[in-house]
Amino acid sequence: MAVAEKNKALAHSTLFAEFVDFLDRHLDLPPDNVPTRAVNAVEDIERAAEACRMKWGLGLDRPIDNMIRSLENAGVMVLMVEGYVAKVDAFSAIGPTGRKLVVLNRKDSGSRTVFNAAHELGHLVIHEGVETGDRETERQADRFASAYLMPRAGFVKEFPRTSRINWTALLKLKARWRVSLQAMVRRAYDLALISAVQYQRFYKAISAKGWRKAEPGEFPITGPEVVHAALAVLQTRMNLGFDDLASTLSVSRQKLSEITGIDAPDGQPPDEPGKVVSFVAAKEARRRA
Repeated sequence: MAVAEKNKALAHSTLFAEFVDFLDRHLDLPPDNVPTRAVNAVEDIERAAEACRMKWGLGLDRPIDNMIRSLENAGVMVLMVEGYVAKVDAFSAIGPTGRKLVVLNRKDSGSRTVFNAAHELGHLVIHEGVETGDRETERQADRFASAYLMPRAGFVKEFPRTSRINWTALLKLKARWRVSLQAMVRRAYDLALISAVQYQRFYKAISAKGWRKAEPGEFPITGPEVVHAALAVLQTRMNLGFDDLASTLSVSRQKLSEITGIDAPDGQPPDEPGKVVSFVAAKEARRRA
């Protein structure tokens, strides 16, 4: 990744963290419930993913219907943005108050976005205090994502084991488990459900069909809900509108829209450069009015 794009992603995560910190100070957000565990071997990663699912009541034999909601329920603040950094699929961070953050890029397909979210969860669970970004930590996060989305207890029972590739069965499995064909094939290989020869055959067939970049059977995903709900609460219960919030955070309406992933409401007056209104002062002024 170019340095400029990396710096842009870091700047965005910093602004998002400041926004979330503001929400944490004024609203009752879901508490942090993300388990952390150090790992050394592949089996450690498998067990970490299973422990995470069990802690969240997701079981080990069924798909996750809503990946983003599973993160938000555990206190992770999730943001989906579009096009701000073309080469960044997703990234995670920990805010100044310890709040865990995940930012996803809307440019990807539904199955890719789900896997990216699970990959970032992997970093948060198994890489606490570890510098990530190298080949090994990325490989570990991928393995965690696979184990979290396709737990071995359930996936082993459902993956079709036939001598020929059954695309109809695999596409049905994709719709059920909400992961890509490529992720399922890799998971099947990791769990020894297919041999190395079969694995290569699968990938050659996927490439020949042009599915490496655009698979069939993609699905829409539900975006983050907590940020939307938080802004609604600020508006209805505190009378703090979008422009008020932008002023309080000392950012423009456009920047606040980028930070939150929510379009600024129409019909608002333009920004006044340099105008900063404190949250306390604004609330007191409304009380007196």
